[in-house]
Amino acid sequence: MTTKLNLKRSIEIKLNRIRVDLASRADFYRHNFKEFTDPSCPCGYQQQTKSHLLLDCPLSNGAREVFTQNLKELPSFNYNNFATLTKASKIKIMLFGDCKLSDECNKEITNLSANFIDKII
Repeated sequence: MTTKLNLKRSIEIKLNRIRVDLASRADFYRHNFKEFTDPSCPCGYQQQTKSHLLLDCPLSNGAREVFTQNLKELPSFNYNNFATLTKASKIKIMLFGDCKLSDECNKEITNLSANFIDKII
């Protein structure tokens, strides 16, 4: 789907890294350091996970607010329904879309997510 989004290569790489759980500092550097033992986030949270990065990290609040506002403005997307979902379901929609939504809506959500990820990673 990313090829249809016309993303810059660097943004596409970041999107795909987070999709396969290689976006945290510990995971990203794992191939270089066999004993990289600090999984913490720069914000001080104990573990820099995909969920933490996308939904909770206070260092991403500004970018997350812009992303959230952009989602709310999508005409074919029900943000109120999205807000009630579990964290896992939100992340799945942000990174892969939702089969219940149109291809165009999924494309817009993934594009917004990719640009959000580019700002926080």
